[in-house]
Amino acid sequence: MPTLALATERLDLVPLGADALDALVAEDGARLQALTGAIFPEPAIAPPLLADALPFIRDRLRDRPEELGWWVWLFVRRDTGESVGSAGLTGFPDVDGMVVIGWSTYPAHQNRGYAAEGVRELVEWALAQPDVRLVRATIPPDNAPSIRVAEKAGFEAAGRMPDEEFGELLVYDRAAGERG
Repeated sequence: MPTLALATERLDLVPLGADALDALVAEDGARLQALTGAIFPEPAIAPPLLADALPFIRDRLRDRPEELGWWVWLFVRRDTGESVGSAGLTGFPDVDGMVVIGWSTYPAHQNRGYAAEGVRELVEWALAQPDVRLVRATIPPDNAPSIRVAEKAGFEAAGRMPDEEFGELLVYDRAAGERG
C-alpha cells in the first residue's frame, strides 16, 4: 500500500493507522512519536472531541487497513514537528457520495489558522477520490471557531439538522467542483 501524505504551506497531514491510534489511546507519547514522527503535548492525549471515537476507529483499521486515510489525519507543524490537531472523515463515502468531516485543535494551537488550512487540504483530497461528491460538516450553533474553519475551508451553510446532544446542528457542505 502506498504511503499517504498531504502537505500545506505550514502543515504535514499524516493519516493515523491502527498502531498509532493504539498508542494515542494508551497516551504513550514515546511510541506515538516513533510511529508518526510528531511531537505531542504531555501527556500524549487526543485532541478535544476525538478521544471517544479512537477505540472504534483503531479497531476498524485493524480489521480494514485499506481504509487508512478515511479516518483520522494528524496535523503536524512542519517547522517544529508539533502535532497541532487533527481532522477525520467517517469512512468511505456513502451511497450518495457523501463523507462527513470533523476537526479539532489542541488548545495551545488554536486561533492560528491550522484547522482551516488542514481541513481545506483534507477536503480537497477527499473530493479528488472516486465516488466522493460531497463533504459535510455538522457544527453546534454556538461553536463560532468551527463555523469560521468551515467557511475558510470553502464550506457553504446548507441548513440545520436535529441532534440529541446539542438540540440541533448547523450543516455545512462542500461539493465536488467547488474551490475552497
